[in-house]
Amino acid sequence: MESLSEAEIAQHHLSYYEKLFREMNPSGSPEIPAGQAAEFLRGSGLSVPTLSVVWEIADFRKVGSLNKKGAFIAFKLIAAVQQDKPTSIDLKTPLDAPKFPAIPPSARASPALSTASGTTDWEITPVEHAKYEAIFNSLGPVNGKIGGEVVRPVLLNSGLPQAQLARIWEMSDLNKDGMLDLHEMCIAMHLVYKCIETKVLPNQLPPSLLYSSRRGSVAGSARGSTVTSPTSGSRIIPPPMNNASRTSSVTSLNKADTRSIGSVHSETAVPRPGMKSIFDPSVTDFPVDRQLWEDDFVKLDLDRDGYVTGMDTRITLMGSGLSQQALAHIWSLVDIVKTGRLNSEQFALIMEIVKEVKLGVKLPEILPAHLIPPSLRASMPNMPLSPSEKANPKLRELSEEIEKIIEDRRKADMELAQLEADITIKNSTVKNLEIELNTLVATVKQLQNQKGEAQKRLAEMDERIEAYRATLEEGKKRLTSEEERLNKTKGEVNQAKENANAEEQILFSLREELRNLDNEVYQKKMELNKANQGITRIANEMNEMDQKIEKNNSEAVKVEEKKSELQKDLEDLDKAESPTSDNPILMKRFEELNTHGTAVASTSVAAFPTSFDSAFGNSDPFRGAGDPFSDDGGFDPFGNTKKTNGTNSFGSFDRDPFGQTDPFTSSSAGQSNNFADFAKFSAFGKMKTLFFFTLAFLAAVTFVYCTDEIKSLPGVTFDVKFKHYSGFFKVSDNHFLHYWFVESQNDAVKDPLIFWFNGGPGCSSLDGLLNEMGPYEVNPDGKTMKENPYAWNTFASVVYIESPAGVGYSYASDGNTTTNDDLTSYENYQAVKQFFNTYPSFRNHSTFIMGESYGGVYVPTLTARIVDGQSDFPINLRGMALGNGYVNEKLNIDTSVRFAYGHGLIDEKVWNTLEHECCRGCIDGCDLTQLGGHCAHLVEEIFQFLWFGGLNPYDLYRNCDPNPGVNSIKMTSYRAGLIPNILLRKFSKPNDPFKKYFNRLGASVPCLNDTDVLSYMNSPEVRKALNIPDNLPRWDICSDQITENYGKQYGDMAPFIKKIVNAQVRVLLYYGDVDMACNFMMGQQFAAQLGLKRQLNKTPWKFDKQIAGFKTQYKGLIYLTIKGAGHMAPQWRAPETTYAIRQFILNHPI
Repeated sequence: MESLSEAEIAQHHLSYYEKLFREMNPSGSPEIPAGQAAEFLRGSGLSVPTLSVVWEIADFRKVGSLNKKGAFIAFKLIAAVQQDKPTSIDLKTPLDAPKFPAIPPSARASPALSTASGTTDWEITPVEHAKYEAIFNSLGPVNGKIGGEVVRPVLLNSGLPQAQLARIWEMSDLNKDGMLDLHEMCIAMHLVYKCIETKVLPNQLPPSLLYSSRRGSVAGSARGSTVTSPTSGSRIIPPPMNNASRTSSVTSLNKADTRSIGSVHSETAVPRPGMKSIFDPSVTDFPVDRQLWEDDFVKLDLDRDGYVTGMDTRITLMGSGLSQQALAHIWSLVDIVKTGRLNSEQFALIMEIVKEVKLGVKLPEILPAHLIPPSLRASMPNMPLSPSEKANPKLRELSEEIEKIIEDRRKADMELAQLEADITIKNSTVKNLEIELNTLVATVKQLQNQKGEAQKRLAEMDERIEAYRATLEEGKKRLTSEEERLNKTKGEVNQAKENANAEEQILFSLREELRNLDNEVYQKKMELNKANQGITRIANEMNEMDQKIEKNNSEAVKVEEKKSELQKDLEDLDKAESPTSDNPILMKRFEELNTHGTAVASTSVAAFPTSFDSAFGNSDPFRGAGDPFSDDGGFDPFGNTKKTNGTNSFGSFDRDPFGQTDPFTSSSAGQSNNFADFAKFSAFGKMKTLFFFTLAFLAAVTFVYCTDEIKSLPGVTFDVKFKHYSGFFKVSDNHFLHYWFVESQNDAVKDPLIFWFNGGPGCSSLDGLLNEMGPYEVNPDGKTMKENPYAWNTFASVVYIESPAGVGYSYASDGNTTTNDDLTSYENYQAVKQFFNTYPSFRNHSTFIMGESYGGVYVPTLTARIVDGQSDFPINLRGMALGNGYVNEKLNIDTSVRFAYGHGLIDEKVWNTLEHECCRGCIDGCDLTQLGGHCAHLVEEIFQFLWFGGLNPYDLYRNCDPNPGVNSIKMTSYRAGLIPNILLRKFSKPNDPFKKYFNRLGASVPCLNDTDVLSYMNSPEVRKALNIPDNLPRWDICSDQITENYGKQYGDMAPFIKKIVNAQVRVLLYYGDVDMACNFMMGQQFAAQLGLKRQLNKTPWKFDKQIAGFKTQYKGLIYLTIKGAGHMAPQWRAPETTYAIRQFILNHPI
């Protein structure tokens, strides 16, 4: 702004801006004080607030005054506002020149900016002005003004509506002092008469009316300013006056700055001895010395045209201390020719008259002839007589008579105007009376008509009353009849309700049977599939065996042939060993073989020794290092493990000793004929492998059942009528998840199966087992447990998995527990599959995935994986349920503030600031995470109070634990885990107002006490009963390490929920309605935004004949609130929550 020049601001209006600046700054000082500049700028007609904005911009130096550039800026901004442009406009923008109605036209740039001199419809004529002045004087003005209570009857007599009269008063009372002077009275009366003549009342005061009223005042004064010649007796008529110039001159005097800045050569109004008044009749010549005031005149004549205007002299005249009325009168006396400007003689005269008035001299009505400046006498055709001529008595008498006639004429004019005004008022009064009379006559006629109509209506009402009486009697009879029918109907309804209850019980039983039948059918189908697979496998094996049998049959034929040949060879050999004399050839051959020449003895049985030991010398002739059948110390040669000496199952042989040759064949047979090749019996080998594998698998399953089963749980004070197991699932190379499985107390073979996950992230699912819906509850002593009557395993088997690794007893063998949403859902899926492999009998049960809090991320991501993996690993998945689930981080922040306000936790002023200043009037659609500045501080303060203000954020109406030393890890982890990534990312910058708030999330807030559960779970006896290895660290309900390092990946669960619903898997979202951590409004808005078809609007649901909450049902999804429940609804509203879950699992209405 400082770089702009005055020429760039004013552009082609530079000369006009220069003229305006001189008018604003007549003294030519470099700085214009604030008061002087403000008074000039008011002449633009703009409102004070708008001028305040203009001043703020124009005073760009902030020094409380304007220099020339600041004044030009103010002129440009006023022009902008007058042309409907904003004050923030570029100062180089071309605009028309500004308009200042209250300054002289001589300062305007062009005729287009001047006030037209011609009369308009709203101008006041001299006759009208005289009439209005007479009315004004008749009302008895005090100090030149009359009050509103005096003017009111006159205005009311006009008969105009009060609304119009009120507007007339507002436009007439220019200075808003509640009173009217003559000028303002003329305006008011003129507006009244114009409205009576059916003229439309203008929205603002017409400038022509304002100026003409001033002209009227001047003209009225000028009527007595003519000069009478003592000799001729004729009146001196001044030249025609310039209306526009005169108007602006008088207006300038009346609108001038009221502050006294001192007049030129001002003197104290003290009479000096011997000084004569200029009005003294004895003075014959022009008594004013022009030279005394010449220097002052030159200073005021800025344009050097030999004249000064009202604007040039206003500060000098106002500095005299005289009233505006007195100055206006003086000006009208001196401005003889009515041009709106004065020459140097007139200026000297007006200054002398001001001095005379200050000395107490009374102003005359007309200017004495000797005071007419000499320069004007030559231009006047009829000059008054000179003082020497006035000495003639006849001329003086004639002059006095003329003056008397003029005075009489003036009085007559005033009386005439008063009479005309009185007549107007009387006519107005008569007209008003006629209007009132006509109104009264019309009113009487209307009342008469109304009376006739009323009589008719009364007659009709009498008839109706009689008809109503008859109808009433008939109605009473019908009422009695209907009551009888109603009582009968009630009885039938009660009977129908009883029948409906019975039918509902039957229907419930039938549904239960149908569900069981569905499970059995599914199980039978699986068994049938397995049986068909077994039959197919056996049939294939039988085909292979038939082929082997055919091949073996052919082998058997060959064996029989070999056997016959062998039999024959044996017979021949026998003959050769014992030849007889019947065969001389054999005998001869035998003798040749017997080198000793002795006969061989017979090999009959009698020749064998009677004792085996005696025959072999009490020793085994085959024992030795090469004995393949030597003692192996009981080693099974058909086992899979080698002996310690490195030999295989066949002792010292590296292979089957019978694999290549048949020991039973003769030496002449040559190569083996495969008679003893057992490898050819492959069918028997495969069947043996399958048989041993089946036995091994059954043994492994039985082993897991036996090792993971909890035989005895320490501290249980009730009879446990169900089986329960505790163990680990290996979900990756280094991660092992601990589980605790409780079978159903009702029917473990058929009842549904639930997988449960608590949130955090980083909190154990055993919190749900031991604090919420498990079959046992830890007593305050931390050593014993009592039975939970509202346990969910009264109708389903439940698996509690501690996830991810590092939570509870789940661990990482390499110590690395870093994880995120995707890795957690993957490992949870592996745990679910391992459960079904370990407990295959539950594979066909109806399966549900459930959780709470940050389980709002665990459960949908896991369920979506199960849906995607159905083709590879089928699971009988029926539903998913979330309790106060953390399903959308942005909604959780936005709705928390609305929840707090709705529960009276936020001051009304803070709320209004958030709604109107920060959220543009609509807080419902406002993203509070994107606010900055003081708005962000407001949100920070709200959340600091919600979490650290002494309230329980998990149950607004539940007190915090009074013991400050209790364990509060769960609350710390929940609080840290539930802060959205959006806020953590936004408010992690340096000097951010939320940074301090989020750094406090690790602080301990003692609202939850879990010392009893911690004591029980870390008992050595309990660890041993749960099959927990001794090298695992102590158990904590939540892990700070997991919470702090957990990688959140998903801020919105909508895509996962939609996939699950589209897979025909039912979804339940239930919320305790006094939880502030994951409030019900988040769940409600989340469900509504999924785009699912709404099947049931919000409706109360009941438990034990009382409203327990509200439900909204969509296609595939139910949104449910639980009245009075906090974050852990199964713990704090156990009966209602258990009922809702059971109905959901059984697919019954809630």
